[in-house]
Amino acid sequence: LPGIPCIYYGDEAGQEGYKDPFNRRTYPWGNEDKNLIRFTCELGQIRQKCRGALAKGDISFIDVTGDYCIFRREDMKTGEAAVVYLNKSHRSKTFMLHETLGDCRHYEVLRDHSRDSGKLQVAPFDYEVVLVKQL
Repeated sequence: LPGIPCIYYGDEAGQEGYKDPFNRRTYPWGNEDKNLIRFTCELGQIRQKCRGALAKGDISFIDVTGDYCIFRREDMKTGEAAVVYLNKSHRSKTFMLHETLGDCRHYEVLRDHSRDSGKLQVAPFDYEVVLVKQL
């Protein structure tokens, strides 16, 4: 997970890569996967918001099961952290934030629009990111 994100030309539109010479096809103008483009843009926005934690942060795994994975990337110099919740199951999963964030009071849930105080709902095969801020 640590490293430099790389999107090869056309990845964001669903362009598949093959062996040379078919690894560099032209962009699929008019046939782009619009959902994949939105998803790629969303990931870029999250990376911008969590720049310190995702670019320079150390990684630690909070909880990993066959159904979900929770990990934290934290920039030790700034104290900024991004906690990522991955739901790998066929069922929606509710996470209690106090169990994964501790007593942290300054955080921002980046995707969930139906959040309940202290709970985080992640749909099947979906993810959520919580930005933890140091004040």
